[in-house]
This record gives sequence, C-alpha cells and structure tokens, in this order.
Amino acid sequence: MASKNYDAIVVGSGVGGLGTAAILAAKEKKRVLVLEKESFIGGRILSFYGKDNKIWIIDKPYEYKDFTKALGSTGTWITHAKPDFETLIKQGMFNNSSCDGGHGLFWGDKSRTSFLCRFLEYPIWMKTNKGYAIVDNKDHTKWYQVEHGKPYQWMSDGGKEARRLLRDMATMSFEQIERSRESLGDFLKARNCSEENWIYIRNLAGSQTAMADPFDMHVRDFLKYQAIAKDIQMTLVTGSVATIDAGIGILDIAVQLSKAIKSNGGDIWTDSGVEEVVIENKKIKGVKIKTEKGIETIDAPIVVCNIPPKHAFKVIPEKNFPADFAKEVKEKYYIPGLLTGFYYSEKRDWFREKGIDPRSFTFLNGVCPQKKGLEMLDFVMSSFSWWANVCPSGINSMLFSIPLMREEMHDKSKVNACIAEAEQFLTENWPTWKKDTLFSFWTAGAEAYGHWRPIGKERPDNKCPWVDGLYFVGDQYGEKVWGGGVDGAALSAALCADAITGKDYEKQIFPEYHRSSW
Repeated sequence: MASKNYDAIVVGSGVGGLGTAAILAAKEKKRVLVLEKESFIGGRILSFYGKDNKIWIIDKPYEYKDFTKALGSTGTWITHAKPDFETLIKQGMFNNSSCDGGHGLFWGDKSRTSFLCRFLEYPIWMKTNKGYAIVDNKDHTKWYQVEHGKPYQWMSDGGKEARRLLRDMATMSFEQIERSRESLGDFLKARNCSEENWIYIRNLAGSQTAMADPFDMHVRDFLKYQAIAKDIQMTLVTGSVATIDAGIGILDIAVQLSKAIKSNGGDIWTDSGVEEVVIENKKIKGVKIKTEKGIETIDAPIVVCNIPPKHAFKVIPEKNFPADFAKEVKEKYYIPGLLTGFYYSEKRDWFREKGIDPRSFTFLNGVCPQKKGLEMLDFVMSSFSWWANVCPSGINSMLFSIPLMREEMHDKSKVNACIAEAEQFLTENWPTWKKDTLFSFWTAGAEAYGHWRPIGKERPDNKCPWVDGLYFVGDQYGEKVWGGGVDGAALSAALCADAITGKDYEKQIFPEYHRSSW
C-alpha cells in the first residue's frame, strides 16, 4: 500500500461514495481512491448468500465470527434464528439463498441507481414485484387483493377518502411540495385525516421511509415519490419494489460501480480505515490511514466523505465545523431502521394459499393498536422468492418488514414483542407453520435508513461551506437531494460530482422526474 497522490479520495464505499468516484474516474479521468475500513464494499447495502455450507459476501467466504462483525459494521445483527444462524449455515440450509436484510429497492430498472449504473456502462438488472394486497387489521385472516378502480374492501368508505388524499398528494406541483417543510403527520393532521386513513397512509409511507411515526417523516420526500409515480408508471399494484437477481443480492450495485472505477484507473482499498481527514487552515490536504508501517498520509486536494452524519466526526475533526451544527447533528439527528423476519418453507405457499398473487407487496396496517408500546406496529410482507432468484426452487419465503427507530431496535423487549406479534399472525393464518417451516431468522438493521436531520431542516450540502476541498455524499447529504436509501444516494452522487466539477451530470444521468428540480 504505497503512498500516492490522488485527485480525489472518497472515504467510505456506500452507493453515494462509489457513485461519485465512478463519475469522477470514468467521465473526468481523475485519479480516484476509495478507502473502505471494512473487508467488503457497499456499506449499508450489505447482502449475503449461502454456498458450500458457508456464508459469503460478494466473492468471499466468511467465518461466522467475521460475518457477524461485518453485519455489525452496518449496524445490523441477527436477533433471532431457528435453528441458530451459525447452525443453519453449517448444515447447508441456507445454501443457494441470498438475503438483503429486508432492504427493498423502489422502481426497479426505472430507479435512480439503475440510471446511474447504465450511464457508467455497468448496468444492474432488477426484478420488480407485481401486485398489492392488504390484510384486515381487525381480522388478520382476511386478505384482499387490491385492484385498480376497485373499492378498498377493508375500509369503511371503500377507500374513497384515502384515495382522494393520495391523489391530492400525487397532483401537487414541485413548487407546492418544495414549500412543504412539515412532517407527514402535520400534513395529514391539517387535512383532518381520519384514524383509519392515518393508519393506512402511515404504513404506505413507512414502506418508503422505514419510519413508523408520520411525525418523523419529512413530507417533501414522500410527496415527491407520490408525484413521480405517474411518470414512472409504477404503483404498488403494477409493481414498484425490486431486488437484484444476481446471486449475491443488492451488493451487485457496489460491484458494478466498482468496475466503473477500476476500469478507469481508480483504486479501491478495503480494510483501510481512515484515521483522520487532514485539514490545514480550513483546506483539505488528504487523509491519514493506519498501515502495517504505522500512520501514513495520502495527499489529495479533494476528500469526499461518504460516512453518515452522526459518525463523520470520528474521522473529520469536529473543530472544523460550527459548534451549533455539530451539536445538532449529534443530538437532533435520528436514525430509522428495519426489523426483518425471514421464514422459509417447502410446504407453505404463503400468499397463494390466501388467494393473493404471490408477487404482491402486502400491508397489515396497525397490527395491534390497542397494545401499549405497539400502537404504531405495522407489517409489510412479501415473498421475494416468487419474483427473484433468492432461494432454491420449491422453497417459498415469507418476509416481515417492521420499521423501528435505532433506540427501539436496541430494546430487546420491544423487538421480542414485535416478533411475537408476527408469529401470532402466522399462527392465525397457518396454524401448522412451525412444523412447516424449514428455518427462520430475523435481522435488526438499526441504521438501515441513514441519519435523518430534524423535521423542517435541510440536509447538509454536498460541498462543505467551512472546509475548502471537503465534500459529502450519501442519501442524507445534499440540500437538493430528496428520497432516501440507495435512491437518494444515487442522486447525491451526481450532485456531489457536479459540485466538484461544476458540470451537470444530474441532467445527463437522470430523467427529469428523478432530478432535484422539475
């Protein structure tokens, strides 16, 4: 690992960091170095698969201890498993299966990530679900396949008011949406939203934001997703949630972006944690990394930080930022996560047995609103095995996805209560599910959806106003960025590259409906 001079160094290899590095390397011919402290690239899009009675990440097998360390680096862990997760791996039960930890990718091949990878000439291919269903929250054994133009049978008014609210959101102009600084909860409250519609829209929005409480959701992000659905011509009914059918899971995004970097002379170093971003007189000088020879400095006039806001001060000295900004990030930013359960069976055709298209994305809105502490418990359910190659033929998966905040995810009693409700739901619908299930496990992704700024606040901009040559990228960086997850990170990558180069890659990469302004 010899010292070199680079045009730009990217700290962190999430989608935003790899995307920015790929644009700079492929289109600007800059000498780019990506530094990743972990043994794998991709950051929070970590996915894994089973092969030869081992667990693999991309093209490398991991011992169980190292695997749990890799998960932990993204704020994720296995919270429950039957049999225990190490045993089911060693016994080959997970062979030929892959897991994305519950992450869903909206819009499939019409997503921002897909446009970015195609622009860089290393495309990814996604398979998108088809169908949408609802489970009655008063009688969990009643399932409804939702169809265009048909009444919402589980709602007292057939869904007329809910559809009106969603239609109003979808037809708002960009200017109207931009003026909305409140939470989704405030937005709905101002429109006298009924409890029935509140619970439904809460779960619909939660499936996109990984947040359970509408007062935690920035309404602008949700409204813009609603507004572009007509342009993309994708809804929950036609299909909007995708996964990557590449055998290794959604980490294929990182693999393709890394190819764009390396094929254009860029370098990616894993197991290379940055000790400190070097700043002198408010100007970037490079980074310090720890090597076998000790601390080494790598020079570069540009450093791009792809570390979530609340963790960024670990490598960028806090003294370089205004005290009030640092305090807000540390104390006011909040972190949504996903608790996800996976159940595998060769006897149960979970959704089809209920008369539901097995490719459906299915909601159970307000699972048990009468129970203290679980008033905002919603389920999003799917069976990815029906529309992507994620487990062996003949085995069907049942996935539960539950939004929880990071603090809730570290509360064992809360997690246990959520899992108990999910398994009670299984018992109500499939009384013999325990003996019919080959194996199951739950992942707690405590930082699955990034570090969100307070309601009404803007994201920190891509170009740091306090340090010359310092830039930020990721789904929570960029004043013009909207959306979250990989979708937001892809837009942030283009905007970061534009901030560095003074060009307009955003327009070159994305159709108008995916851009920061319409």
